[in-house]
Amino acid sequence: MDSVSRAARLTDKATAKREMAGDWISDLAEAAKTHDRMLLKREHSRAQVAQVIAANSQRFWDGLLATVEADVLRFQHEFAHDPNGSLILEKFPTGFRVVRPSLPDVSLHVHLDVSGEAIEFQYRTDAGGKPAVSEWSGTLTFRVNTNGTLYLNQYGRDFMNFEELSRMFLERVFKGALR
Repeated sequence: MDSVSRAARLTDKATAKREMAGDWISDLAEAAKTHDRMLLKREHSRAQVAQVIAANSQRFWDGLLATVEADVLRFQHEFAHDPNGSLILEKFPTGFRVVRPSLPDVSLHVHLDVSGEAIEFQYRTDAGGKPAVSEWSGTLTFRVNTNGTLYLNQYGRDFMNFEELSRMFLERVFKGALR
């Protein structure tokens, strides 16, 4: 092998090594750019979800309240001759309360969070006007499905319609059980 060929091969190898050594920088830069695009897309998606929630949470709340009200009326109809079995709904500007006349110490309080991003609830068992003997509360967080429709979630459990929520709220008051 002549010295010119050998020198050319060594130069080619050195150039290839430099190019390979520079590839990790290009790979790192491309990974960083991809990560930045993903974060931007995620932030944009969060902003869109927040807009959907802000635009629709009051209408969702109104639908939930209408369902709870209809279900309370059904309880009153079912127990028209037995007032001990019916439920009573008290509405407030930002929430509602449900009681059962035969269990006046058991109540449910539900309200739309001030942010409009969640619904909070609290079950209470009072002891004849004294502080609550027991209580159980929680927060249902608004989520948006792929169709752009709101639903509520609590600890991984999705409530996809008003009937599920109404049942969760009213069944415990009717039974007098907090858990």
